[in-house]
Amino acid sequence: MAELEILEALVGLFCPTNEAASTCREFISNHSQVLPPIGPLFYFLLFPIVFTILFIYILSSTILHGGNLTKGMRLLIGISVFIFIIISGWYPVMLVLSEFWFIMIIVLFGAWYFIGKHRGGGGGGSGGKGGALYSLPFGGVVEYGKERIKKLGADTPAERLVKSHIEIMEGVLTQMDGAKDDRARSTFSETFSKLMNQFEHEDLPEIEKTYGVAIHNYIAKKYRPTIEYLKRKFQEQRKK
Repeated sequence: MAELEILEALVGLFCPTNEAASTCREFISNHSQVLPPIGPLFYFLLFPIVFTILFIYILSSTILHGGNLTKGMRLLIGISVFIFIIISGWYPVMLVLSEFWFIMIIVLFGAWYFIGKHRGGGGGGSGGKGGALYSLPFGGVVEYGKERIKKLGADTPAERLVKSHIEIMEGVLTQMDGAKDDRARSTFSETFSKLMNQFEHEDLPEIEKTYGVAIHNYIAKKYRPTIEYLKRKFQEQRKK
């Protein structure tokens, strides 16, 4: 039959090793009675492909987080990992994992909707602050995440680096204000410009690379008013 020939061709493509091919054929046989003839195709091709792509995406986002790779390079790495999974005979593992993964997704989202509807005031848990998310035992995760980012930002050397850099720039502006001659003022002006350039184009990108986007955005937002104030004060000093 045509569907059997298609499945056999897919086995040869996605399960190149003898052991993998044997496992794949057994998997297809176990699902041959599910919505034939297209049911086995869903279980063997669609579900595992979706799961594998999501797995590679999450894996690459975690490993390459904070890197300077372009989208094209990330795509190339993702395709390489996918091909490696296939030619190494790991596709049967994805078959099993994808089946249980979809079951868990259905169960978890079903529980999320059910609990949210009954505790959040109907509408699939849309009532109350943030809908069903806040009606679950792990409710308030968004607020918790925001507070956690603030704590992490304060606890890491990143914020101490920013504070130290700002104190140095404030000191330079103070010395510039008290300079007695144009030569000294020019020296302090050049020093401040170099410090500000280093802060914006070296320190902040390094914070993002080392501590992640969330910490970088938190620190940048928190100290933006201070940086803008220092820039305005610097321009005022230069006009004197």
